[in-house]
Amino acid sequence: MQKLRLFIAIDTPSDIKLHAGAVRDQLRNTAADARWEPDEKLHCTVKFLGDTNPGLVEPIIETVQQIAAQTPLFAVKYRAVGCFPTMRDPRVVWIGMENNDGTLLALHKKIDEAMATLGFAREERMFHPHITLGRVRSRKNIHNLLTLLETVTFESEPATLHELEIVKSELKSAGSVYTILKLLPLKA
Repeated sequence: MQKLRLFIAIDTPSDIKLHAGAVRDQLRNTAADARWEPDEKLHCTVKFLGDTNPGLVEPIIETVQQIAAQTPLFAVKYRAVGCFPTMRDPRVVWIGMENNDGTLLALHKKIDEAMATLGFAREERMFHPHITLGRVRSRKNIHNLLTLLETVTFESEPATLHELEIVKSELKSAGSVYTILKLLPLKA
């Protein structure tokens, strides 16, 4: 039985996607060797599950649905543009997310713990909520990118988040293709 590559995410509100896309396009103009994400793929991964037995899809959905139903709607600000792991050695270019009341971090922890009970490894790295703008492939024109990253800024108004998504990612030669398996509303 073929496994499914899954992750649990929060979609980015459309007005934020529009502004994030404009920043991404500025960065793309540096001609750095990076794979830039299209607007429809701008999301925050809450938990990457990876290769998953199809028999676990329903238990995953049920578990995350229970967590979502107990999690109140919450606000985030999208703020700052940066890189993982460091500015000197960028691999991922991102826009950060801030949630002052701690709901987003608590949600991540609950999902991480719940997925561990289904056999998924706990996250070892600290959770840094972000949307990925692009992934750097080589050092070609990296100086142009880093120079622009020193000056480019991003800050949104608070945005209220309403739901989680269970997403299937299929790897294709032209890049990954996302399919939303289930939208799970937060507690209104």
